[in-house]
Amino acid sequence: MIVAIAGWVVEHFHLSEQFLAIPPAAFYGFGAGIVLAALAAALYRMARPQPALPADPSPSTSPTPISTSSQIRILRNNAEMLADIHALVRENDETVHRVWAVQYSARNVKDVLVYLADLPNAELEVFVKEPGSAINPRQTARIQETLDEFKQNEISPKARARDHVRVYTYRAPGAVRAIVIDQRLIYIGCFLYRLEKISAPDLDARGGDVPLLVIPAGHPKFALISDSIKDMIKNWKDYDQAKPHDPGKKATA
Repeated sequence: MIVAIAGWVVEHFHLSEQFLAIPPAAFYGFGAGIVLAALAAALYRMARPQPALPADPSPSTSPTPISTSSQIRILRNNAEMLADIHALVRENDETVHRVWAVQYSARNVKDVLVYLADLPNAELEVFVKEPGSAINPRQTARIQETLDEFKQNEISPKARARDHVRVYTYRAPGAVRAIVIDQRLIYIGCFLYRLEKISAPDLDARGGDVPLLVIPAGHPKFALISDSIKDMIKNWKDYDQAKPHDPGKKATA
């Protein structure tokens, strides 16, 4: 086959006519040599190790979903919420950036707020009932305890180094308690109002031991709930129903 290719080269370019002094057989041999050399070079290039191709650039990574579920779950109380947040946020703590918390006195979610305030990149907005509009003296005192702990951003040792927790008090009736973590997770429940024997039978707001829902971002109605909470907060701010807390102002019953 190689000789035939060499013959075609010789005949196509009329090499035997241009160099009559050289026998045609020599041209065939010369052509075969050229073809063999080219073939050997090609085989060598194929056989030698090729330099490694540069690796594909790493794809840009988005924050890992806190929960891959799309199902709504029900928790019995705030203690279960704390355990749930620990379990879900622990592996993604650096990806949490914004947290909104709407509570009554926030006494029963103190551990939750401390944990969220300690996250390295989280900015918190915490809303508690205005002490002077609380439903009874007991709640007034509980709210003031929360505000005192937030004073000068000292809710936890780690939080002291960063000015990243903003506290508001609201005058609107306390109806919903919620914690929204970025656009990825919502814990939401209601308050129950019932007569309690405090110093005397008195109407009290209960939330810490009331069941609540966990709504992950994968749920098709997540944005509807999230937007409703944020619209409520915006409305409070727009109409002075929620104001930044003045640490120097004490509660009045």
